[in-house]
Amino acid sequence: MSDRPQAAESPQEAATGNDNLRADRAITQRDTQHEARARSILPVQTSAEDVLCGLDPARYGELRRERDEWVAEKRSQFLAKWPDATDDDWQHQTLLPSFYDGCIAEETLRFFRAWAGWAASPNSRQGRDLWAEAFPNQPANLLPEAQAVWDAAEAAREQERHAQVVREKVKTKRVDRDADKLLRAELFAQNWREPTSHGTLAEELLLPDPEVTYRVDRLMPVDGNVTLTAQYKTGKTTMVNELVRSLVDNQPFLGQYQVNPDGGRVAIFNYEVAEPMYRRWLRDQQIENPDRVVALHLRGKRLPLTSPQVEDWVVRWLAEREVTVWVLDPFARAYVGCGEENDNTAVGAFLDTLDVIKDRAGVRELILPLHTGRAEQQRGEERARAATRLDDWADARWVLTRDAKTDHRYLRADGRDVFVTERRLEFDQQNRRLVAREEGTDRHADRHNGLAERVIAEATSSPGLGVNELHSRVGGDKATLSKVVKQLTAEGRLRAVAGDNKKQHLYPTNP
Repeated sequence: MSDRPQAAESPQEAATGNDNLRADRAITQRDTQHEARARSILPVQTSAEDVLCGLDPARYGELRRERDEWVAEKRSQFLAKWPDATDDDWQHQTLLPSFYDGCIAEETLRFFRAWAGWAASPNSRQGRDLWAEAFPNQPANLLPEAQAVWDAAEAAREQERHAQVVREKVKTKRVDRDADKLLRAELFAQNWREPTSHGTLAEELLLPDPEVTYRVDRLMPVDGNVTLTAQYKTGKTTMVNELVRSLVDNQPFLGQYQVNPDGGRVAIFNYEVAEPMYRRWLRDQQIENPDRVVALHLRGKRLPLTSPQVEDWVVRWLAEREVTVWVLDPFARAYVGCGEENDNTAVGAFLDTLDVIKDRAGVRELILPLHTGRAEQQRGEERARAATRLDDWADARWVLTRDAKTDHRYLRADGRDVFVTERRLEFDQQNRRLVAREEGTDRHADRHNGLAERVIAEATSSPGLGVNELHSRVGGDKATLSKVVKQLTAEGRLRAVAGDNKKQHLYPTNP
């Protein structure tokens, strides 16, 4: 053997110019490097061939069979030429670099080994072109198949990256959850106060009942929470100011419901109306005891009541002014910064905060105006916009509505020991006063009475008017019109005379 390095050309190679031999050696070295790289970046696998088997075993098995068939044919040719050859002679032949010349399957296997190595590499995008340099003689139809191998590996890597992000996110959320739990416990420990206990029921029943059970007769229970639900521009603030005047001046609310003031002040948190305009509205009320009213104008200001710092400040503000009736007008503005208004949990926390503030500050009653949606709602089905907890929380629920046809306002109330049927409100524009009409002046009665007056007016202007002609003039539901005509006839306010064609003709009753 020669002492020269193995990589150097032998004299025989230089003499014969065996370029094929040199090319085979270079290819063998390059393939070995690719396989070594594939094994180094795939620690779970034992070899690059295992990677191929795992990625596409059917295709890999097909290539192995093609190679084995080709090798078997070569062996037959070798034994036919050298009958005395031994197994060692045959093994020596298979180790020659040029042995696999012409074996597409073997070249393809090496191609896929290199491709699988690059596909499994984290930096596979940087080496996608190197396989082409290493295997320039591959058939063009191998590229889509190799690309599928690479895409599968890329998808697997992306899935693992996503799973890792999810795992990290879960860890972060667990930390956030534990931090929130600890923070809530700290806040609870700071704000918690031991509630008063009266002992057994027998002992509690011995306690005297309060002399006054309503702050406003039939409408507002003592220590109650009242919601005033009304549509946009129906007159909520006017109603609130009317209530404030009645409480501090000890005047019947709406001219009809007696009040029982407790001597404290009324506080108005005005979130919606500009300060000069609200001051003018209160001046128009001509309140006799303005020193018993305090107003805080909050339009354009943030006051998140669920914040512990804000809660403490509001408690001090109310207690220092000896407030016993508190108005937050309206809920939608007071709630800003406290959560999503349709979230029952968040709204419930806000309402609980109002009750805590009341208890800490010595406030007895709370009035909370609410908006309904802009769409017209069916009579008797009006409800506040936002979470349903609002209606559940209220002790008394006042509903203020407006008839779009007549522009009349109506009030009704229900709740715990509260039930007032709907009645019309009259508004005095000069002093911005509201007065409730007697029972039986609801929207249905008003529309009925209005229709009756129109029927009498038409019969007076056109004596002998037929019912069909009357309907064409008055319009509306014909069945309702017939009921009104029958009722007026029964009451003697209208005469119905049958004509020759048996149709009724209407005449006014003579005075």
